[in-house]
Amino acid sequence: MTFPHLYRAAVFAGVLLLSCRAHAEPIPDPVVQIVTEAVKSGNATTIQATVEVAKKAYPKSSQEIDKLVADLKAQAEAERIARVRQQRFSQGWKGEGELERVAI
Repeated sequence: MTFPHLYRAAVFAGVLLLSCRAHAEPIPDPVVQIVTEAVKSGNATTIQATVEVAKKAYPKSSQEIDKLVADLKAQAEAERIARVRQQRFSQGWKGEGELERVAI
């Protein structure tokens, strides 16, 4: 992970923590980091397991954890869309493709 990504994630997490409601407990920094890394992995099972453990460990922060995950997923999707928009037609493909010759 590069420094700009870490910095952006830290600033984003800080903004989220500052926007939390007064009656709710803030999410501890290590939990924010772990959830952030789980979301970056893109693995749904990892994300779900991490969120469940975080909610069990900090039940008063459940809403904030859900909001953090939703915001991180939205940010990741926006970054993915921006990356795809900059690619050419022949870039970004995975797997195999086949062109078939059609007689006219």
